[in-house]
Amino acid sequence: MAQIVNLPTMYINGCNLIYGNGTTINVTAGQVRDSSNQFDIVVPNPLVINSTTKGINGLDTGSLGNNLFYNIYIVSDSSGFRPAGAILSLSSSGSPLLPFGYDLIRLIGIWLTGGSATLVDIYQTGQGNDRTFFYDVPIAVLTAGAATSFTAVNLSSAVPNICRLIDLNAAYTPAAVNNIFALRPTGSASSATVRQNGIVATVEQDIQIQI
Repeated sequence: MAQIVNLPTMYINGCNLIYGNGTTINVTAGQVRDSSNQFDIVVPNPLVINSTTKGINGLDTGSLGNNLFYNIYIVSDSSGFRPAGAILSLSSSGSPLLPFGYDLIRLIGIWLTGGSATLVDIYQTGQGNDRTFFYDVPIAVLTAGAATSFTAVNLSSAVPNICRLIDLNAAYTPAAVNNIFALRPTGSASSATVRQNGIVATVEQDIQIQI
């Protein structure tokens, strides 16, 4: 992939993530600005991250754990001696354990493991800085219950803490016609930012919203 000049600050071009299997993630060719916004990192050929190995194109340290978010970094050597690669790391602060000789990094995505310490099947869209990740099998954060007041729902099992916008699917089955399903952001005083009225008792209603 030819290097692109005059790209904007902190850009990402390409380097898309494609699920391989429970242990691998494919990274397409591309080019990114490093986290210091001083160096361009060119990935001329596709990469395969193997989570069963350590070091370049693998885990930075340790082994995959259960139900954890792993950060995916493009890494490179500012001297140009070593080729660009990628690593998986639990570090969300931009401080992964870098392979020897590597000093440039750029976060390009986040991947979740399942209960068996394997990578879950995720689809990613978007070529630039804004990227959307979809779970092949949706993760349920609330499966049952009824309440007469707003109750906090923890999304941390499904949503990384750097996400700004998420797609939420909701399946609501009212016990009675007049029952309602309501959502609001944490800290809001609204009676219901999103509201779904019960239409037919015991019949499921489905909505998809962005929050």
